[in-house]
Amino acid sequence: MLHTASREVNLPPAPPPERFNAAAHLLALNAGRADKLAYIDDLQRLSYGTLADRVRRCAAGLRALGLKREERVLLVMHDSVDFPIAFLGALYAGIVPVPVNTLLTTEDYTFMLQNCGAQALLVSHALWPTLQVALTNTPGDASIPVIVSGQGDAPQGTHSFAGLRDATPLAAPADTRADDIGFWLYSSGSTGRPKGTVHTHANLYWTAALYGTPVLGLREDDIGFSAAKLFFAYGLGNAL
Repeated sequence: MLHTASREVNLPPAPPPERFNAAAHLLALNAGRADKLAYIDDLQRLSYGTLADRVRRCAAGLRALGLKREERVLLVMHDSVDFPIAFLGALYAGIVPVPVNTLLTTEDYTFMLQNCGAQALLVSHALWPTLQVALTNTPGDASIPVIVSGQGDAPQGTHSFAGLRDATPLAAPADTRADDIGFWLYSSGSTGRPKGTVHTHANLYWTAALYGTPVLGLREDDIGFSAAKLFFAYGLGNAL
């Protein structure tokens, strides 16, 4: 007679509900950890409570600049606590963030601005000179709102990312669906022009549900260090 050892069966996680906003979901999951650290960068530490407040203010600030649901914003930002605020703030508002490699050329950025139809630009202070040229080379895009992240005053004609904190927090997230477009990521372009790949709000949920929890076994007392930059799919999924 054949005997088989009994083993525990891990059932797949439940899918997200039809009405689902990935940023709102993340903030709700951590609402009870307001004082716990969420992100650490070279200059500051950000708690979950502060993260939630700044994400909602960022969302309201982007709306106040005239950005509408499903419009794209190009994120050319170095890794700092401003990155998750900008990325999640756009998602919370129903706007589509497009984080891209910070080591590209002016020509690459010109192409991406045109290709994704960006209606705003969020950029780190050190990268602004390169993106300023790209905007100049992009017909019709020279006048789109530019929000600059980093130390010091925002360059003339741009908005300060820190200034978004002055906006009244958005009271409720955009009423998005799990299958609505959440964000874009660009391929490396090794076989030609980079290709924009579209991701849904549910994609972020499944990254955590199918990888972060069962494979990595992440727990509340763990600290994650992201070697991969946040603009990479791997860095974004694991670290953010």
